[in-house]
Amino acid sequence: METESLIELAMTLLVLLVFGFVGLSLRSLSTGRLGRNSLIGIRTKAVTHCDRCWLLGHHAAAAKTNIGLVAGAAVLVVPAVAGFFVDIPDAVHRGSLLASLAILVAGLLLGVRDAQWVTSKIHKKAPAAEA
Repeated sequence: METESLIELAMTLLVLLVFGFVGLSLRSLSTGRLGRNSLIGIRTKAVTHCDRCWLLGHHAAAAKTNIGLVAGAAVLVVPAVAGFFVDIPDAVHRGSLLASLAILVAGLLLGVRDAQWVTSKIHKKAPAAEA
């Protein structure tokens, strides 16, 4: 194998490790195994309001983020595996790396939007009754 091919394979594996870390972290956050902390998680005012909001927000974010993870991993892995059987231009590998990361970020942002929407409804004050 050429040096460039090995570097592209290493980058693919590194990005897959990042995807795995995001997936495991999200699972721990959305199931309550990992409570409110200052290291990882969604950091909006509504989500960090209380432990209930933290859990509910991450649970709401899990669906779209998981879709982003699976779609991004597919975009990343298909050209890498195909590269073992046919000659694929280097630009395709680089493009799949960037596209997979963009898909992951899009999934994360959509998940944050859902988390913000769900948790913003929990602690709304009821309108005061008129006398």
